Amino acid sequence: MMLGTDLGFLDLFDFIPSLPGESLDDLFTSAVVRAARPFASLSWVRRMKQAADRPQDRIDLENLPES
Repeated sequence: MMLGTDLGFLDLFDFIPSLPGESLDDLFTSAVVRAARPFASLSWVRRMKQAADRPQDRIDLENLPES
C-alpha cells in the first residue's frame, strides 16, 4: 500500500522487501524507537539494502556507518 503524506509517498508492506522469507517479528523486535516510533535497526537496513542490491543501495551501503 502506498500512502501520500505532506512529506511525500510512504510504502507500507506486510513483508520485508527483498527478504520476504524473514520474520516481521524479528524486524520489530530489534526496532529502534525514537519519538515513540519504531524504525528498522541499522543492521536490518544494511541487510535489506544488501539483499535488494540496487545501484542506490550499493551507494547507501558505502555511506552507512558500520554500527
